[in-house]
Amino acid sequence: MKKCIIILGMHRSGTSLVSGLVSLQGFHLGTSKMPEHKDNPKGFFENMKIFRFNDKILKDHNSSWDNNSFCYKDIKSENIKFYKQEVKKIIEEEFANAKNILIKDPRMSLLFPLWEDVLLEMGFNIKIILVFRNPIEVALSLQQRNSFALEKSIPIWFHYSLQAEKNSRKYKVFLIHYTDDFNYF
Repeated sequence: MKKCIIILGMHRSGTSLVSGLVSLQGFHLGTSKMPEHKDNPKGFFENMKIFRFNDKILKDHNSSWDNNSFCYKDIKSENIKFYKQEVKKIIEEEFANAKNILIKDPRMSLLFPLWEDVLLEMGFNIKIILVFRNPIEVALSLQQRNSFALEKSIPIWFHYSLQAEKNSRKYKVFLIHYTDDFNYF
């Protein structure tokens, strides 16, 4: 059976570290790997096409990754059909015949139901890893990277965390608590 591990969690929560470790276990990230960047020099371990598509969905709905009000149920049903076709196309192009795939994009915390439907239709057995980090640590990281005030970051953290928990509720979730003490390989 084909397997798909989905990593859910807020930006700056250690999702890249977890994704990197899972990819070392033979889970394919797709062909369009996001390059390293100064704010994540060891890599994001994320697929660029998935990132761009999820970002497009948020933009289509006058939202962005740092908006704390976007909800999947707000997507119009006529858009869902189109988005599902695009998700299927991305999975087919990026993962071809891979048996074990890995999808990590923090936006998946908000958009997982869309991807879930398509992955199940394509015969994938879905496993969820939820990465949790203290909201103050996340807010301080966003303050350093994006110059966000703590008052902006903490509501975003709550929104992502609550949506990730809600959207993955029917699965056995592997929960990882990331802390600043955790050594990055």
